[in-house]
Amino acid sequence: MNSANFWSEAKRRRNLFFLWWLAWVPVGGIVVITYQFLGGDPPFPLMAAVLFIWWAAWMFIAFRVRNLLCPQCGKPAFRNPYFFMRNAHCRHCGYRQAAA
Repeated sequence: MNSANFWSEAKRRRNLFFLWWLAWVPVGGIVVITYQFLGGDPPFPLMAAVLFIWWAAWMFIAFRVRNLLCPQCGKPAFRNPYFFMRNAHCRHCGYRQAAA
């Protein structure tokens, strides 16, 4: 993967991580509203299962961000998905987007 593709993929995966984090509010709300529309409250096990599935997918997305390989040193570039693109750099070799 070349450096331009690396940084665009890093930005895409990081943005997906944050969007998925915010997605719980509408997803949980849709499940609750659907059950209320059908005439009842959603059972706790269903809401717990929806929350667990959402969390598992969120952790998978975080795993994919953390395991994105640096094009310069070939090691996983990011320690966690919580970073701003302007400050992003490889945790091993310090490779930055400005150097791309």
